[in-house]
Amino acid sequence: MAALGFNDRRHKRKAFMLDAALEFHDGSPSRPCVVLDISDGGACIGIQRTPLPKKFTLVLSASGNVRRACLLKWRRDDEIGVQFLQRANSPAAAPETRSAGSAGTAGPRTRSG
Repeated sequence: MAALGFNDRRHKRKAFMLDAALEFHDGSPSRPCVVLDISDGGACIGIQRTPLPKKFTLVLSASGNVRRACLLKWRRDDEIGVQFLQRANSPAAAPETRSAGSAGTAGPRTRSG
């Protein structure tokens, strides 16, 4: 079976880089990450190689108001793929323009490559 292309999927992906964080439901500290691309159904996230639970929350805004419950679907080196467990009230491809933990950041950075 051939690998799916960037937009040969159920949900069209939007490529960009956004500083974000993963929160866990076990009381452990959140971990910084970078959203590399996102769609209505999930995201590709850059994160340091470390053990992760199957379910966690992706925090997409510095205020913590934009968040998505996630299911870990795959892992490759320092990238993970997640499926969103619920649809957001606002489009997933349009998170707040500030990055989590960097209130002065201007917004998503274009992903090169």
